[in-house]
Amino acid sequence: MQHSLSLMAVDARPMDDCWNRIGVHGDGSCPELTQYVHCRNCPVFARAGQQLFDHQPPESYVQQATQQLSQPIQIDSGAVLPVIVFRVGEEWLAFPVEAAVEITQAPAVHRIPHRHEKELLGLVNVRGELHLCISLQQLLGIDAAHTSAPAAGEKPSLRLLVSEYRGSSWAFQIDEVAGVTRVQTRDLSAPPVTVGRRADSLTGRVFVSDGRHIGMLDLDKLFGNLQRRIG
Repeated sequence: MQHSLSLMAVDARPMDDCWNRIGVHGDGSCPELTQYVHCRNCPVFARAGQQLFDHQPPESYVQQATQQLSQPIQIDSGAVLPVIVFRVGEEWLAFPVEAAVEITQAPAVHRIPHRHEKELLGLVNVRGELHLCISLQQLLGIDAAHTSAPAAGEKPSLRLLVSEYRGSSWAFQIDEVAGVTRVQTRDLSAPPVTVGRRADSLTGRVFVSDGRHIGMLDLDKLFGNLQRRIG
């Protein structure tokens, strides 16, 4: 799916590069992805990266890296794509783990004066960084879920998916997170009628998991749409 460089060559001692085996650059089967979403957020990956500062790379490293990065990205029809599955209103959607920064409890949303786009909820502060917060329900035209209201004193369980793709960062308000799963790209198919029209235009493909039809968000279409509508 994408290039990944092994960090094992910088040290004579073997290193378990789990991110290339079971992480986002591997088959996505690592159970820690449910908590950390992406390998870059995992302490195991952080510790491995820290070790690099203590060692000189071998002479062949630069040549190896240059050769790997100069090759065009090949997408195998049988490749495995790790995705985050979540619910927005009545629809279940999937988002490639590669573009997800983190999922957190939805913070307070601050309205932006003189902005009236219904998809734009406002600004949110996540770890000291401001992000534009988007309502996928409004953007995709998804019906609200028929769920009971929170009990007295109970806070709504909204989540926030913070994303970054090709230099563009957005935060999406979502209702429920099912977790991380792996999808065979050959198992993606055209969407059924259960996906709304606007959702259809930004998903393009669906897959079935646990009896659910899940719409795979097309990142190029999604982020391009947001840039045109909101900027």
